[in-house]
Amino acid sequence: MRIAHIKSNNDYFWLCIPLRDKIRFESKLLAMEIEFHFDESYSMPENDIRYFFREEDSGRVEDAYRSCRIRVVSADKGLVSVSKPIRLTRFYIKVSIIVVVVFIIVSLLLTLFTG
Repeated sequence: MRIAHIKSNNDYFWLCIPLRDKIRFESKLLAMEIEFHFDESYSMPENDIRYFFREEDSGRVEDAYRSCRIRVVSADKGLVSVSKPIRLTRFYIKVSIIVVVVFIIVSLLLTLFTG
């Protein structure tokens, strides 16, 4: 559901999201029945798209972009980062530990056989 006309800036707020997340974000907005308008003429250097929402929907919009894990730029908060998923962080930790253990084992084997 799109907002046809924006009457006053006081009743609306805007967010910018990356172009690559447009379909996923709009699908989430439509599923949550949140009205929005995107500015087709506005373009940021990073190919972000500016969306306008009603002020009363701010909490629901925040839930939408957080559940999609989208990087958002807003007028009042600047860059709103969504943290990396915990599973991805655990993966990095496991890979790092495996690399260190393999390095130690190879070092020990080299010192035993060359030494």
